[in-house]
Amino acid sequence: MPRRPRLPGPEFGKPSETSDVCVCAAVRILSRAMTEPHVRALAGFGLSLTDFHLLVGLQSLSEVNAWHLAAMVRLDPAAVSRSLARLEERRDVERTSVRPRAPWRLTDHGRETATLLACTWDEIDARIRAALNPQFVEGLLWTAHSLPLRRRIRGRGWTDD
Repeated sequence: MPRRPRLPGPEFGKPSETSDVCVCAAVRILSRAMTEPHVRALAGFGLSLTDFHLLVGLQSLSEVNAWHLAAMVRLDPAAVSRSLARLEERRDVERTSVRPRAPWRLTDHGRETATLLACTWDEIDARIRAALNPQFVEGLLWTAHSLPLRRRIRGRGWTDD
């Protein structure tokens, strides 16, 4: 008989068995709990978590094509394009030329924004790491680093293969 998936956490006042808890649900619940402080802090700057990740990605590169940036941050290219458009309106990023698919780069304002956000990020990240088991953090980061980069294959769209 197949197992019935259960949500993590207490069910009717008693802890759920770990063998039948939906791991995907647990990861999503943990993700929301861990990202909430970042989301709240970034909202004060008028930025989303995606915006922040793009600023961090652009900070490590001098310039990059939107598709490569999407692959690097492992996000859908459409979401990255929308976020880049918002960041361009804020004057945090700019295209390197007017030609289509031109690479993007941080502006001086974008570098200042990223530097300012780094202070907030550092404090929040330290609190998150302190709340989690160090071995769990190490395993989580190793797993994230090991994920394949998303890439576009002609005729198949975006893939993680």
